[in-house]
Amino acid sequence: MFSMFWWSKKKKKKPLKLDFVSADALHDQVKKNEGETMLEIVCHVFEIPPYIPQVQVLRKGFRKTVFANFMSICTWMQWEPEHLMNFLLTEMGTSGCLDGQQRLVVKGRFTPEDFQRILQRYLKR
Repeated sequence: MFSMFWWSKKKKKKPLKLDFVSADALHDQVKKNEGETMLEIVCHVFEIPPYIPQVQVLRKGFRKTVFANFMSICTWMQWEPEHLMNFLLTEMGTSGCLDGQQRLVVKGRFTPEDFQRILQRYLKR
């Protein structure tokens, strides 16, 4: 018996782009900071601040939310804007797009804390 979804193909995942860090540098950092989480240790090694910049959210009408500093957070996280946008929209269960000023316009009413929580989850994965 054939599967009814025989035509669907699995999408290949893109490899993660990271700068090269020697194993010794990472091991030394782990020894030096035993009580810290792995996220904090990686932030020390790659010299990334362990916090996310404050999210700026605006209302556009009654049913839309604008993530104003979306592009600056994408450059801070060093991720492709399309990839981060797809993750945010999937986690929020809504639709949206980038406007002419490179801001993310999302359908629905969301608070800055909603975006902040999802970005924290994105960093931890």
